[in-house]
Parts: sequence; structure tokens; C-alpha cells
Amino acid sequence: EALGHFEQALRSKPDDAEVRYNVGNALARLGRRPEAMDQWEWALRLNPDLAEAHSDLGLALEQTGKVPEAITHYEQALRIKPDSSEVQNNLAWLLATLTPSEGGDPTRAVTLAERICKLTNNRAVPYLDTLAAAYASAGRFNDAVTSAQKAIDLANAAGLPQVAKQIEPRLQLYRNGQAYRRAVAVTNPPIP
Repeated sequence: EALGHFEQALRSKPDDAEVRYNVGNALARLGRRPEAMDQWEWALRLNPDLAEAHSDLGLALEQTGKVPEAITHYEQALRIKPDSSEVQNNLAWLLATLTPSEGGDPTRAVTLAERICKLTNNRAVPYLDTLAAAYASAGRFNDAVTSAQKAIDLANAAGLPQVAKQIEPRLQLYRNGQAYRRAVAVTNPPIP
């Protein structure tokens, strides 16, 4: 229903970046990702400083395996909105879980993840999960174990045992001195 309203607005304002962005969001919610991506790209041609469009396009690109392009859009979103915790987390997760030859950057991942964990007083499960992955990627396995265990404890305390179970295999990797590497098409941990 919302898509119909947005498409009507689009007919009257085809050069409105916000309308294009909203049409993209409606399409994404309907599972029509390629069409959503087209709308976000169009919105960015109209307004290159639309941080939300960069962020959403970055996530869609990441989920379709276009990692370098995703990183570029996350970086653009952070240039525009440097305090976006969600974008920082998404970028940190990518940089932590990719090898350097795939575009990973453990040092930058740690910096981003530590920042968002500090801003949330180390109380956000997905951010702690990302911080653990970043620490492991940087070879800081004791810190990775501590962060992952805290994320698991918080998830369990919040009544989210399924989230805790998703983190447990990564915790085991960190205990074994291994970083978590993921397939390019796998999505980030859920954002609250």
C-alpha cells in the first residue's frame, strides 16, 4: 500500500531524491531488491549526500556479494553522518570478517567497533559481536573472547537465546585462536 503512495509521489516529483529513496525502501520491504537498488542509486544521483541511501545501498550491495562497492557506500554514509552507529557497525563487520586480500582492514574495524561499543556503554549485543570479530581479525583473541562472551551473556539476559547461539560458534573460533571469516553473501549480525 505504501509503495502505491510513493509511486504516485514519484510521478509528480520524479527528481525528488527523498521520494526515490522512500520508493526504494518500500521495494526492499517487498523483497524487490534489484528495483530498490535502482531507486537508491537514482536518489544518490539526485542527492549524493543522502546518507541513508548510501547505507541501504551498501547493505544491499554487500548482500549481493559486491563488497568493494558496499565498502565505498558505507564510507560515503560515514562521511556524511559520522556518528551513525548502524553504518559504523556494518562497515566494521565487513572490515573484520574479510581477509585483507578481500578488502578487510582489522585495524579500522577495531577502531570503528570500539567507538560504537563505547557510545552504547558496551550494552548492544550486535556491536559487541562485531567488536569480538574485529579483535579476532586483529589477532587480539583474549579481547575477542571477552567481547563475544559479554555479547552472549547480554543476549541471554535479554531473552534472546537464538542470538546467543549464533555467536557461540564464533566464540569457539576465538578461543582456538582463529578469526571469523564469512562468505560474502552472508548478512551482518542483526541491528537493534
